[in-house]
Amino acid sequence: MGAGDDLSVLSSLNDVIVVAVQYRLGALGFFNVPGSTIKGNYGLMDQLESLKWVQKNIAAFGGDPLKVTILGQSAGGISVAMLLLMPQSKNLFRGAIAQSGAANSVPTCYKIRSKKPAKYFLGLLDCSIDGPILDCIRSRSHEDVVAAQTKLMATQNQDMFVTVSPVVDGTYLVDLPRNLLQQQKFYKVPTIFGITSDEGSMLTEMFLKDIPLSMYTEDFFRSFVYSARDLDFGDNKLVKEAIVYEYTNHGVFKSPKVVRRQLTTMWGDKFAIAPVALNLEAYAAAGVPGYFYIFNHRSKYSVYPPWVGVNHADDLPYTLGAPIKKISSIPLTAGFTDVEKGLSRFVMKLWTNFAKYGYAIAVNI
Repeated sequence: MGAGDDLSVLSSLNDVIVVAVQYRLGALGFFNVPGSTIKGNYGLMDQLESLKWVQKNIAAFGGDPLKVTILGQSAGGISVAMLLLMPQSKNLFRGAIAQSGAANSVPTCYKIRSKKPAKYFLGLLDCSIDGPILDCIRSRSHEDVVAAQTKLMATQNQDMFVTVSPVVDGTYLVDLPRNLLQQQKFYKVPTIFGITSDEGSMLTEMFLKDIPLSMYTEDFFRSFVYSARDLDFGDNKLVKEAIVYEYTNHGVFKSPKVVRRQLTTMWGDKFAIAPVALNLEAYAAAGVPGYFYIFNHRSKYSVYPPWVGVNHADDLPYTLGAPIKKISSIPLTAGFTDVEKGLSRFVMKLWTNFAKYGYAIAVNI
């Protein structure tokens, strides 16, 4: 969620001040070159500056700088979790809500291993890694930069994603998220982490929407797993075989619909559920008060086919009050029932009471 969403219902019905921030995305916010002064993470720096602005100015709007809670969904949820790992975040907020995102969600944060990704991206802009890099990039339009980023992402090569994602820079992110979580080096404030019940459906829809159902066979699933390359495990065949075994239906009935569900479940676990679980385990081990939710309500008039279930972002309309007032930026359903209007009021009350009092309860306090 961000400045493009209508946040008026969340604010007006719950007596809270909602501040939406802008920050640089993709290559504009995270381009980095190993061994240079171009360290990346500028988008995270933007978020820190926004939080500093809130601390300095929110009282003038009737807010309390001691009761700031940060909230984000998807990339915003990842940002929330990243901010919890950054030492510069201390005392800038007192609570955090991350919807369908975690600090170690893929692709998020890696140590830079070579200059190859930066060199490839610069080549798309007709710039050289051996020349005046910033001068060359700044001579290009932002449309050129975004077009180059689109081509880079189209490679679906995770090695390249470090060019447009947060990286370990030694200052803002001092180590890999999983290491910081294991070492309990994070800002220990109350948290809410959550997921939808069918997170992986978004990726199946996004990347395989043109694949006919008949193509979903066990061989297709196996070849898909083996064609993937993970920055953590590389081309480790043992890991891939374990993944195939874990997500294969070992019963007799193996229809294309079953295989599609296998793939969707695997994607959801990798990109959202397992990363969120790792964050939750770390916070619980540190004794940090927190909550976890699974949003499993499928909107009656969902725009998605039934097999999708409760997709990534399907909780967002209820967080922002879309059933009560139409929000055009999140067209995930053709309408809402009266029951769903009540559900939205319930979710908003949970979130805003957590922000006000530190407790996610849906009653007036």
